[in-house]
Amino acid sequence: MIGRYPEGTIGIEAKHDVSIVIGQIGKAKNQIYTMSRSVISRAEAVEIRENGYLGTSHITEINSNGDWSNIITPKINPLVETVPLSSLFFVFNGVIHRNGYPLIGDFRLDHTSPKLWLFFLEVNVLIGILFIHRSPEERPFNKEAKPAWRMKWRKENSLWADPEEVKSSMRWVIYDEIYLERPRYDVKNLFDKHKILVGRISNIASNNSLSVQLDTTGFCPNNSVWCILPIQDAQQHNKEYQSGKQPEDWDNLSFEQQRLWLLGILTSDIAAELSMSGRGTVNLTQDILLNFSLPLLIDQKIIDITDQMVKRDKNREPIPENDPLRQELNRLVEKSYGNTVFVKRQRTGKSPELEAWQNEQEKPTKTAIAQVLKISEDQSQVRMYISRLMDYDETEGEWIPLPQELPGWALDGTPFKVQLSKDIKTFEQLRERPWALRKFVHEPRAYLTNEELEEFLRIPELELPL
Repeated sequence: MIGRYPEGTIGIEAKHDVSIVIGQIGKAKNQIYTMSRSVISRAEAVEIRENGYLGTSHITEINSNGDWSNIITPKINPLVETVPLSSLFFVFNGVIHRNGYPLIGDFRLDHTSPKLWLFFLEVNVLIGILFIHRSPEERPFNKEAKPAWRMKWRKENSLWADPEEVKSSMRWVIYDEIYLERPRYDVKNLFDKHKILVGRISNIASNNSLSVQLDTTGFCPNNSVWCILPIQDAQQHNKEYQSGKQPEDWDNLSFEQQRLWLLGILTSDIAAELSMSGRGTVNLTQDILLNFSLPLLIDQKIIDITDQMVKRDKNREPIPENDPLRQELNRLVEKSYGNTVFVKRQRTGKSPELEAWQNEQEKPTKTAIAQVLKISEDQSQVRMYISRLMDYDETEGEWIPLPQELPGWALDGTPFKVQLSKDIKTFEQLRERPWALRKFVHEPRAYLTNEELEEFLRIPELELPL
């Protein structure tokens, strides 16, 4: 069993989220499946600690190639050919702003006496007040500087990075060889370009688990933001770059169209879920971004609708609730990935699954004997034999959605006892209420032959009265 739970759920005074992994040493002869469980929202921590709620589950295949990226988050498999983002775009991050404004002349505040430091600090505050009404184009230095994006950089639901979101007193950073680390100075001209900004520090338990916006101002963000440019526009590529396939007519698209296409992809619901594979709790690493799978086919409609949304944001028009443009963008992006099946997770507040689980806990149960007979190819369903739901015919179980409390050991076909809500009479009802199957317990008769097992599963005394 593999689990991931938010802080405050495991331990007396838990301060961090917790992952639990149970595995084995050596290479198995056959495929090994287990169950992974994940609770994202902290709102559910009390239910975990007091009532035993373990969250939604998915089947995880443990393989020997070292790929554990789908352990906690179900892996989304696009149904179309894809290409890694690094084959089309250059990714770099912002700068550390500790040496930027406020700064006076050539004095470095960390190398002065305490009294001088206080003096400079007071003067800097005054300078900050003087510059508070300056526009982003007005530089407050006689040094090489760039417009800085230090603090809040993302406006909710907007695709465009609005310069008015930056505090007037924090709009500049000195950008020369003295005040900035060397690697960022080498890409200084790239910050002036229109680029996509992606938040590097982004909590998976927030509604903005993938923060993406288009910067058309030329801001130089801090190092908690990734910047993305088309490779031909940047005239650089990452070391992970591999020449190979690219979308048809890719070179015929302008750099602006290439950016809009990527912006539309990354701001979609399915992209947020795709980015979760291999992610930690708060960081979106460069490797994950570089390996992000992009569809190999360009849909011009994605570019057009993303352009409409950006223009709306630039005009500061209100964004309607249940935004039709965003809904259409999600539909187009999902189509580009082949309409692959994925589940959009609720990341804040109580999830719908928790409410369904709570409702089932109140219902009386009956005992049944059951067995997993087969796992579906997409690992979202299992074919199960359940004694209390089977007619006495030749039917060998039915397909049902993955029972969310199913333990990993049950996936190998081991028979088990299970509690089933009494009002469930058919597999059809169970398909509508998967939480109705719960409290799985080993059945201590693992060495029966097929004939003995078939006979055992139909023992009349196991059929308890309703």
